Amino acid sequence: MKYVVGLTGFIGSGKSLVATYFQQLGITVVDTDKIAHQITSANGIVINKIRQQFGNNYITTNGALDRTAMRDLIFNDPNAKILLERILHPIIFDISSQQIELSKSVYTILVVPLLFKSLKYMSLVRHNIFVNCNKDTLITRVMARDKLTAVQVKTILSAQVRLTTQIRLADDILNNVGSVNNLYSKIRKLDLKYRSIII
Repeated sequence: MKYVVGLTGFIGSGKSLVATYFQQLGITVVDTDKIAHQITSANGIVINKIRQQFGNNYITTNGALDRTAMRDLIFNDPNAKILLERILHPIIFDISSQQIELSKSVYTILVVPLLFKSLKYMSLVRHNIFVNCNKDTLITRVMARDKLTAVQVKTILSAQVRLTTQIRLADDILNNVGSVNNLYSKIRKLDLKYRSIII
């Protein structure tokens, strides 16, 4: 069985940066957000299903998911979020599982934003990391990155697992504060830890 380390954290906490550092250390990263982006890009494998469910107004002229339109719909209609997840989640899980099986590195990082909400993904991981970050920093970062309002970001955060719960469930807590070099040093220590556990 593959040794899989789950990587999770709030939106904007720095999960992608952490994953990149693990990749630089020779570790395979399976990122559910990237998979979601791939399958909803131009002519992605779920585009026809999304078009059938929601109509052409949520598909761009080049055949990709219109993320802005869909984000606005989901923000105002919780049922639409459920319908979209029914299309995306099973396929993302299947692709994630396939990529884990193909991994050749000593262990594999699996990035799942809502890891602690999913028994299916939790069943895949042997260990997990929670990337922690100051809430004000999260909000500012996501507003700038995704062109969202503070209200929209707070709504997204409210749907995620509470901080106290994530800290309680985490095997390792990676505090993303300070310099990039400091973060890399912490990741290097975790990498050595996981290699020693497996060996």
